[in-house]
Amino acid sequence: WCNDGEGGGRFKSLDLSAVYKKYRRYLPYYTKITFDPERTLPGNFNIWRGFTVKPAGGTIEEHEERIKLWLRHTMEVMANNDETACERLICWIASMLQKPWRKTEKFCVFLEAKFGCGRTTWSSPIHALLGTHALRADSMDDVIPSSGGFNGISSGKIFIEIEEMSIKGKIDLRAEEGRIRKTITAMTRKVNEKFEKPREEINCVNICGSCNSTDTGAPLGVREGERRIDIYRVSTSRIINDQFGKHNAENKQYFTNLWDEMTAPEFLPHFLAYFLKINHRAIRFDFHGISLDSHTSHSSYLILLQAKIVQCYL
Repeated sequence: WCNDGEGGGRFKSLDLSAVYKKYRRYLPYYTKITFDPERTLPGNFNIWRGFTVKPAGGTIEEHEERIKLWLRHTMEVMANNDETACERLICWIASMLQKPWRKTEKFCVFLEAKFGCGRTTWSSPIHALLGTHALRADSMDDVIPSSGGFNGISSGKIFIEIEEMSIKGKIDLRAEEGRIRKTITAMTRKVNEKFEKPREEINCVNICGSCNSTDTGAPLGVREGERRIDIYRVSTSRIINDQFGKHNAENKQYFTNLWDEMTAPEFLPHFLAYFLKINHRAIRFDFHGISLDSHTSHSSYLILLQAKIVQCYL
């Protein structure tokens, strides 16, 4: 449709091949779809879109102050007041965000992750920061399908959180363990999407999963002592309503304060800045005067006031 400049116009036929030849140098030309957070090669359509926010300016102390309740939640609930476990978990996140093109080759498993303990609250900032590059999956099969299954939902992901890893029916644990190990160590992964040809993409995925059971053998293919798997026993001390329906007002206020911090506009930029600046090898926590309470022992906070050498995932 061509406008004649006087409120009217007329239809005009166009030769699309001629239009393409005339403007093709202005049009992007792609030979394949890739996922590479490190770089984009000519002719590749890179589905990596980066973080959803830009890191905030300031010092590491200022970043800690803005995310201090989330750090406390990591220590007290996710690491169950275990200093070594908290170090490993913080290292894992820092490695994932600082070098998203290099997987950590660690599978984090949270045991005794009862409903209401705060696991989803803990992981929410990571999902918000990575946007489409993060995924919450219902089960292992959504992420690591058996032979011939579709896994397009996990394409282009840096962080995947599996809601439930419990065994259903008779399963070959050795085969499941091998499937997990291959997923977290392979350099590339095959993406199978419905009605599409399978394609290879760089494997940058970092996976964590939860299981309500206290038994390390309950999650699919998880075996204690396996160097590729980090097991965390989640604390249930902050559940608002216990199994008898008894309401805990103190814990409700705990999560209210935590959510107020996490939903503040400045939280996510400071969260990203903190993990981009933090040193993998020496992590210092400082909650700036948060008082100890009955849920937390004094010894568990010693790590918050000193620098320690921790395991680094390169």
